Amino acid sequence: MINSGDLDFSYSGLKTAVLYKLKENPEIDKEEMARAFEDASVEVLVEKTRKAITESEDEIKTLIVGGGVSANNHLKRELEKLCAELPGVTLKMPSRALSTDNALMIGLAAYIKVKKNPEILDPPAGGQAPIKAEGNLSLSC
Repeated sequence: MINSGDLDFSYSGLKTAVLYKLKENPEIDKEEMARAFEDASVEVLVEKTRKAITESEDEIKTLIVGGGVSANNHLKRELEKLCAELPGVTLKMPSRALSTDNALMIGLAAYIKVKKNPEILDPPAGGQAPIKAEGNLSLSC
């Protein structure tokens, strides 16, 4: 996966390999295997991120990492090292309290939207309210 030449992330093959290895060798230290899996995962994320930044047609000045993966301290340290190696690239990550689950961000976006427009909670008479994706939804109050 790390040498695929693309920017895709997929851990299904790695997870399956770990599962079979553990089934075939039950004496393997599971903590050691978990650490090796984490190391391999972080290495792929960092190298694919490096590739995305260095091969971009645009000048990348800021790397923003969010979601549950941003709670991983090992990943954070490695991304900090990466950004230190890349001139002018700054890393932005939320505090750990805001990193554990995207549901928090989704809930916040919904709260702000309803606060601005409470009638969106009232579906039309005899029907269901339309659902519309807003990929660039502003969270400003």
